Amino acid sequence: MTVRVPKGVVKLPFTLTEYSTGVSLADGVANSEAEVVTFQIPRNMSVAFPSGSRFAFYARDTANAELFLGTVRVKLADANKTTKFTVAEFPIGAVGCGASGGKAAGLPQFADREKRALIAAGFSRNSDEFLIITYEDKEGKVLDDDEIALILEGVQFIQI
Repeated sequence: MTVRVPKGVVKLPFTLTEYSTGVSLADGVANSEAEVVTFQIPRNMSVAFPSGSRFAFYARDTANAELFLGTVRVKLADANKTTKFTVAEFPIGAVGCGASGGKAAGLPQFADREKRALIAAGFSRNSDEFLIITYEDKEGKVLDDDEIALILEGVQFIQI
């Protein structure tokens, strides 16, 4: 996906993590789908995640056990969250589970970019719109927001 950058706009690499400014984390819900990561795009900024962007997501439950069954979805929403749609869907095992230790410790998906999952179709968001990551539990466990780790790589466009 080639993008022509207008005058007065800077194109820079962008990595969304659980520590990024504007990211809100929430606990999951047992046997249900819940919005566990919400990121509202700041003013004067847009983000794009071209086809082939790399994604990794890791989480534990409230008993500090790893989550092995469940589905992680990347969703987009408008500024009012009235329209939401899914742009990527992965089993949690495909995007970063399966390592022991602390949060994201020793995870090959986090340490080695080449082992992260790839987003199949590109997407973008503009100022005030939302990027939401949901987790649908299939084990009867509650995802703990303090044990979420994620990486989503793309590009940002900042108006100057």
